[in-house]
Amino acid sequence: MANWTIEYQYTAMLITAMFILGLVMLFGVNLIAWRTKEGLSDRYIKLIVIILVVIVAMSVSVSGFGQQTTNSVLGLIGTIVGYLLGRTDQKNTK
Repeated sequence: MANWTIEYQYTAMLITAMFILGLVMLFGVNLIAWRTKEGLSDRYIKLIVIILVVIVAMSVSVSGFGQQTTNSVLGLIGTIVGYLLGRTDQKNTK
């Protein structure tokens, strides 16, 4: 890290901070699921995946890839989140 420019150091610190925030959020969701004794139901799985997707999207947008790469990755991530939010449980529809 000694040869890195200050821009690379800030980017690395920002990505590290985002991953730590994501781990704290995932730990909180798992703690809540464990305390409710409901287990990892579908809504907790959706929340975990959405947290992971948001953290990955933020790290990709900050990391400095080209605009075409960033746009295609964010489009794929948006598709995944749209599917998860639009999907309904089979138990709730009956």
